Amino acid sequence: NKDTSEIESTKIDGTTDNIEEEKFTIKGERKDDFVNQQKWKIKELDSEISEIENMAKEDINARNSRGMTALMIYSLAGQMDTVKSIIESGGKASLKSKDGKSPIHYATMSGSLETVKLLLWEGSRTSARDSANKDPLFYAVVNGHADITETLIEYGGRIDGKIDGKSYLMLSAEHEHLEVFEVLIKAGANPKLKDFDGHSVSEIIEKKHLLKFAQILKK
Repeated sequence: NKDTSEIESTKIDGTTDNIEEEKFTIKGERKDDFVNQQKWKIKELDSEISEIENMAKEDINARNSRGMTALMIYSLAGQMDTVKSIIESGGKASLKSKDGKSPIHYATMSGSLETVKLLLWEGSRTSARDSANKDPLFYAVVNGHADITETLIEYGGRIDGKIDGKSYLMLSAEHEHLEVFEVLIKAGANPKLKDFDGHSVSEIIEKKHLLKFAQILKK
């Protein structure tokens, strides 16, 4: 049986509707915490949402002072339904903010798998890089979003990408994101890659005494 709860959904014009949202599960666990997290993110973005909604009434692709469009802001808030509505109204997923991030970067940062999937279905590229040369997979890895990491890999994300000489496998170990680490290993990430100082992921694991990571690496 599907468990639903009534929540308030913000439209691009600032009005609200009460809708029935299905409480989805991952690995058998109810994701109420995820829903609460998204509500918190909307609260944090209140001022930006209010500003961009007024601008978007004139131009759906209008930008704020940071170069962010409504599509980018709602992607960061993880609001899949609103993101879909904006795209249907002409919002462009190919645009980038002043720091080079596109909506797929922001959706990945939000932790909303459904928003990421929607943007991928709409043609967003896993190879998109921001001004710091970081792709969506980087943000999935460092933020510990294992489900998004897996999805981005399925859509062609580079599992052996590097940032500042460190592979994504190394970064997942440094941030102690075990599930992300396991996803990368299962996808074929190369554990022999070394950083600029000649260190491998196994050395990071040993230094941080990460027993569970070591066990995965030995499988």
